[in-house]
Amino acid sequence: MEKKMSKKKIVLLSILAAVILALLVVVIGYMRGWFNKGYDADVVTVSKRNVTATYETSGAVSSSSEGKFTAPAGIKVQKVNVKVGQVVKKGDVLATFDASSLNEALSEKQEALNKAKKAYDDYKSGITTAQGQLAETEKKIAEAESKVAKLEKEAEKAQKEAEKTAAENAQKAKEQAEAAKENLEKITEDKSLSGKIIDSIMKNNPDLQKMKEMLNSVSSMSSGYDLSQLMGSMSGGTSQYELMQAQLELATLKAGKAMSQAQSNGNLESVYKSVYDAALKAYNETQEKIDTLNGGWVAKHDGVVSDVNIKSGKIISADGAKDASTFDAASIVSAAMSGGDVSSLVSGFFSQGGEGITVQYYPLEIKFMLNKGDLGNVHVGQAVDVMSETGETLRGEVTFIAAVATSGSSFDISSLMGGTGGASGGIEAIVSVDKPDSGIIIGMDADISIDVEEKKGCITVPVESIQYDDSHAYVYTYNAQEGTISRKTVETGIFDGTYYEIVSGVKAGEIIVRTPVATMADGDKVIAHNVD
Repeated sequence: MEKKMSKKKIVLLSILAAVILALLVVVIGYMRGWFNKGYDADVVTVSKRNVTATYETSGAVSSSSEGKFTAPAGIKVQKVNVKVGQVVKKGDVLATFDASSLNEALSEKQEALNKAKKAYDDYKSGITTAQGQLAETEKKIAEAESKVAKLEKEAEKAQKEAEKTAAENAQKAKEQAEAAKENLEKITEDKSLSGKIIDSIMKNNPDLQKMKEMLNSVSSMSSGYDLSQLMGSMSGGTSQYELMQAQLELATLKAGKAMSQAQSNGNLESVYKSVYDAALKAYNETQEKIDTLNGGWVAKHDGVVSDVNIKSGKIISADGAKDASTFDAASIVSAAMSGGDVSSLVSGFFSQGGEGITVQYYPLEIKFMLNKGDLGNVHVGQAVDVMSETGETLRGEVTFIAAVATSGSSFDISSLMGGTGGASGGIEAIVSVDKPDSGIIIGMDADISIDVEEKKGCITVPVESIQYDDSHAYVYTYNAQEGTISRKTVETGIFDGTYYEIVSGVKAGEIIVRTPVATMADGDKVIAHNVD
């Protein structure tokens, strides 16, 4: 008799069979592609549109020109109308003054100017006088040289004659002395006594004493004996004396010629002229400032105030300035000849004071650097979009591109993607902004964008559709019938920040994956979501 299975076992066996069947279905389904629906992907249609390539970079902001207003020392400030950071318009009065206090300062500068002019005029007059003296001195030098040459010949002849006479006299004297000595020896029969007698005679007779000295010299004469000394002691050297006098006169004339040449050449004229020019400039500036200050300081252009260091009611001082009434042109020239700097020596007497107001005039300039490859795209006169810190986009213009490159290097990832971009180093360029707002700040950077190239009706794809391998750019096209994607290499053109121009690889009307993921591969299935 068969034993029946319990209901519990039947239920368990049924569940197990169902699980096994489900697993078989899943395996077979994956093998046959029943469950491989693919990636979810947004797709877009390749279309034609206009593309404008832009050059984007940033540069340092500075002023195109600076208005520096400085007041002469001693003037009283009546009222200051501006503060740092304030925007001013052309014609705005920045500050007002009481200029009457400058009359004394102007008088001192006039006095210093008069002194400098007189010193300069006197020096130029001295040049003319020296030039006239130079010709006369050269004539006298020629005469003196002729006289010296003549006396040299006469002295040489006299010296030879004196040497000859002295030698003859010395020999005679020696012979006579020897003969006298012999006679005395015969008479006295005592050699020592005869010598004493001769010494006594010479002692009482200066001329004979000279003769003895001469005899002793001659007796001990060696190869180093200078016979001209004997001649000089005997003859008095009249011709030698006249020669020395003539040579001294010639040397004096040559020294005078050198002085006349130095003065006639005007070697110091530039120094005296510098002193005079500085004095004249100081006087004119003071006079101009008085005329200007009577109407107050007025902005010459639109701009922004960058510095204010004067206060209403304050009297301007000039730190380190010297009293112009003590000005001495000669002392300044002397100091300059000792190595002093004329400008610094003179400026102390004509200081204008360092206190005032500085205005950075518009247009403001944004300086940036171009790569070699950007030169064909950026040129003077191009319109520029300038991004202000206020969020506004202002208009500017390229006003300068340097002709000479500066040292530097740059790397721009956009160049690998077919676009353009900023650079560090290279060629300096300037964008001018005529009407900046408060968000364009001097001393800080500003972002700029320049439309460098435009193409109309070109095939384009979104920037996020482009993928890159080691050497190529590519996109994934979508086959709607098969639900699969295909990888296609593309060549990109210009880039406008959103779309790339496609030179080759895909055609208008093809469908591509808008944002591929890294794991996608050629032939993968996708579930397409059209976002056109």
